[in-house]
Amino acid sequence: GAQSSIWVYELGGASAPRRLTLDGRNQAPVWSPDGTRLAFQSQQGGRTAIYTHRADGSGRSERLFEPEPDVEYRPEAWAATPEALVFSEKRQDRYSLAILRTADRSIVRYPSISSGNLLNADLSPDGTWLLYSRSENPPL
Repeated sequence: GAQSSIWVYELGGASAPRRLTLDGRNQAPVWSPDGTRLAFQSQQGGRTAIYTHRADGSGRSERLFEPEPDVEYRPEAWAATPEALVFSEKRQDRYSLAILRTADRSIVRYPSISSGNLLNADLSPDGTWLLYSRSENPPL
């Protein structure tokens, strides 16, 4: 549909589910290392970008960087040390990986890591290793 939302639910059931996002198509949430924020993919105004929002629902969503036209961005994993967000970029029909350093908002791209399908990346707890899966559709 035209709208999708991200919700936060306490597993103990002590509180009702809380809707975190309101506008656009929002999906693929990942927790920040300290559990206070979520990064997620959001399509607003015709472009797909990565936003963050406080997990307690306060404040407004913040876009992490200006998206390029015709590129889709999806958060994959968030490392604590150094604080960095791994995300995928979809250009045409190819996915590649990049890392956003949250302190200075600099981006390091890894174009040699690419696939025709999502890479499902994750970082080691100490932030020194990147894990991803790669698959290709066989030619017809």
